Amino acid sequence: MTVWETVSRCGLFQGVPDEARQALVDIASLRTHTAGTTIVYAGDPSHSLYLIQRGTVEILAEGPNGLESVVAEIHGRESLQDTYAGSFFGEMSLLDVEPRSATVRAKTDVAVVTFPVRRLRELLASDKDLHLAVMTNMARILSRRLREANAR
Repeated sequence: MTVWETVSRCGLFQGVPDEARQALVDIASLRTHTAGTTIVYAGDPSHSLYLIQRGTVEILAEGPNGLESVVAEIHGRESLQDTYAGSFFGEMSLLDVEPRSATVRAKTDVAVVTFPVRRLRELLASDKDLHLAVMTNMARILSRRLREANAR
């Protein structure tokens, strides 16, 4: 799967015209991580947004006992319907300037499309339609995640 296909399948970028999608691809890079590798650490600065091209990551958070535990898994998906569940992480870096709230570790071998947040923010600021589409999609996906968490 190409970076273009990964961006096109991500629910975060649904409804984005091809020209804006190409601008997203132009600032992205593809990275791979082997199973067991920590991709981001809780408390670190939030510099990137990640789309999962393939594989599964675990989201770990520190509990009241001071021990880390898996609070969620996010999978790379093949179908558009599945990706509306939101096969990405690091999205909070677009909304605030707080440090990472959780650690993300590769559960399997993982390929991620990575966006530097500074460049992504510049792109969103220069294209108001792209900005509206991304923020609307993010709100929908975060709402779905919250509903699923509440159901658990």
